[in-house]
Amino acid sequence: FLYNARVTLDGVTIQNSPFNGVVIAEGGQLDFGGAPSLINGIGGDGINTTAGVVVVVNVTISNNAGRGVYGGQGSSVFLGNQLVGGADAPLDIFGNAKGGVEVEGANFRTLAGGAPNSLIHIHNNGDVGLNIGASPFADVAGHVKIDGNAGGQIEAAASTVVIENGVQIQGDVAAFLNAVVYISG
Repeated sequence: FLYNARVTLDGVTIQNSPFNGVVIAEGGQLDFGGAPSLINGIGGDGINTTAGVVVVVNVTISNNAGRGVYGGQGSSVFLGNQLVGGADAPLDIFGNAKGGVEVEGANFRTLAGGAPNSLIHIHNNGDVGLNIGASPFADVAGHVKIDGNAGGQIEAAASTVVIENGVQIQGDVAAFLNAVVYISG
């Protein structure tokens, strides 16, 4: 549990917790370092934040009972595929029962333009791959692939979402409750 603290996970495994894997509260920040990390088999969300900042890179988030990543009101969630300094660092989010990534009232952005050999892959989750609700800003760009999610690939509600060059979506994109989705390339 992080409150007004910053933590970097580097080669860490978080497994089989009955609750959320990592919780980031007001003013907290979580990021990932050099060696790949694993968040697996958690009883809730793999990563859960409200009013915190999460930079998710170089980690596998899989087979959790909740969502892979959840960003609540006032949060900023960034998914990346490259470490500081430029090394490739893939991000793999799959097999999570309640979906891959969900943001509600949070800023969301992928940082995936500079590492062509490294992918952000959101796939085979039990609900929507990327669920964006009431987000003030959501930008999906770069080497991102979203496919095989049971509840759909991208769902936007009451949000503005920009899907840019390089993104591969195999399946549906849904927008409702006055959501606007821009597709550019």
